[in-house]
Amino acid sequence: MILFFKVILGFSITIIILYEVDKLKKAIKNTLLFMQTNNLTFGLEFKDILNFSFVIRKLSLIYIISFILCISLVIVIRKTIDIVVTYRTKLSNPFELSLSKYLKSENDKKVYLVTGEWGSGKTYIVSNFLAKYFRFSSRKIYYISCFGLESREQVLREIKEQLEINDNSFLNLLQYIPVVGQPIYSLFKQSYSLSNVKRNSIFIFDDFERISSIGLRSPSTRNSYYRKSPFLNNRTNIKEFEDINKEFEKIQESVTRLQKNEEESYYFENYQRYNVVTGFINELAETYNQKVIIICNVDILGYEFVDVVFRGKLDCITYTKTVDSQTMLNLSNQILDNYVFSNTNIKYRINKVFQLVLQDFENLIEIYGKTNLRHAKSIFQSYVETAEFILNKNTNQISDNYLISLFYNIVTVKYLTDERKLNYLEHMNIGGNLGFYLELYNVRSVEKFFRALSSSKYFSTLRWTGIQISGYWLLNMTKPQEIKNLIDEYNNYAYTNIENEIVLDENKEISNDELLLEHILYLMKSSRKKGTENEMSEKVVTYLQSHNIKSLILNNKNLDSKEIAYHILEKIQLITGGSIYQKVFNEIFKEIHMQNGTEKMEGTTYIYEEYNQIASTLRAQTTS
Repeated sequence: MILFFKVILGFSITIIILYEVDKLKKAIKNTLLFMQTNNLTFGLEFKDILNFSFVIRKLSLIYIISFILCISLVIVIRKTIDIVVTYRTKLSNPFELSLSKYLKSENDKKVYLVTGEWGSGKTYIVSNFLAKYFRFSSRKIYYISCFGLESREQVLREIKEQLEINDNSFLNLLQYIPVVGQPIYSLFKQSYSLSNVKRNSIFIFDDFERISSIGLRSPSTRNSYYRKSPFLNNRTNIKEFEDINKEFEKIQESVTRLQKNEEESYYFENYQRYNVVTGFINELAETYNQKVIIICNVDILGYEFVDVVFRGKLDCITYTKTVDSQTMLNLSNQILDNYVFSNTNIKYRINKVFQLVLQDFENLIEIYGKTNLRHAKSIFQSYVETAEFILNKNTNQISDNYLISLFYNIVTVKYLTDERKLNYLEHMNIGGNLGFYLELYNVRSVEKFFRALSSSKYFSTLRWTGIQISGYWLLNMTKPQEIKNLIDEYNNYAYTNIENEIVLDENKEISNDELLLEHILYLMKSSRKKGTENEMSEKVVTYLQSHNIKSLILNNKNLDSKEIAYHILEKIQLITGGSIYQKVFNEIFKEIHMQNGTEKMEGTTYIYEEYNQIASTLRAQTTS
């Protein structure tokens, strides 16, 4: 729209200028008379054409005057609003107070440094502040991306481009005049430099850490290539080995020196890149009296460099942006806004879950100590795409509780991936209590994560949706094809209440409940920790004697007795990890032997040895 008005202005100026050129007017007049004489004016008289040109000239003049008046009015209004905003708007937090004070100061030659980890909202709070308080200000604001700026020339070029983009002078409007605009503009085009910048303009240097693609670290932080050879240890008593060892030591010394030189050269090269831009920023503040805001990811650049360079060479005010509720909300909103949903109802439901869990999730990651926004972004993106995929397939079957469980399942997969504790997730029953199964498979050994997850207000109601769903995005797995079956398995799981009760009261009576093998082994492991193993063993044996062993395995309808036996033995091996609960195992093995009818089962782990030994004894008792 602005370009349209500029083009119209260019046409209007062209018409006014052309009308004042006598030779051009005579040439046009003679052309029109010639056309009229030869009947080429389509019946129009010369007088009519002349009157029409007068009207166009007047309209052009009116447009130019109106344009100037409108621009003047806009400037006055902006000035007025700027004054009102400056004196009547209340600054809402310490950051706004300090930045406002810095930008208002006339002779303060400091720079303002905003640091924080990736995604903490550094750029957002600066942009939001300027939009809030400087939207109608006449002060020029220049955004400079530091990505790849390695020399003073590159920085100057970037600034000149910003100056040209923000130049709204009359001379800059000349380029929009048709035909003659560009030649005139090129002829009178000014050369942009720092001297063209108004005093106390605002320069924002964003992504300062990206001057070098991998940040800056001192040489001491890099790994050494030097490795002591174990082959030559304790062999120097032999002359040949002693000589070989000396040669290897010389080679190692050479490699170490080479590496040291390479590291120092690497560090110096990157250090110089940052120094160039830092020196230029200092020049802007000191020599040209400009206001400079630097936005920097300090955990990439390095705290030492920030302290030595920014606080040592630049007189700077520092604000560190930390992750907070607003940051999380902004991140989730950004992901939702950037994703194209198949329908608005799905977006509404996903956003509803975000509203419910964000504060809780913030507390969780604070306890866990993983406040890095890269992790949060990965979790949020995974959740949005997974939830959208599932809701598209089975909207009516998906409850809000399922969606909340899915979110925390993805959180679990993400952090257990980092802890390298994923190997048990595929064995957890879909629909089962998440806390119950994490503790059953000893994921509680990742104490910090388990403590953080159990602090969630949703912890007791979280259920496992299956690694096929909760892990496919994060683990780069194939999208699950049998979504309906997985959701049906979740919804039809009949043991959730029992698992909730067991987690709350591990000494509960179990005689009237239908239990799975997982529940029995959970009770045995818990009782051993509490020193009540004998009492629990008696309860479990009594239970086993009154129930069919086939009922210990979920989804057992299509399994024969031998398959049931293998399932039980494999689960015992997986869950107990070598622990022996003799009374309980004897009863289970006895039932397996009675139903399976074979003396020996093939397997390489200890549990098969235990079973085969007991089965052999039972066989001997039967035959004797």
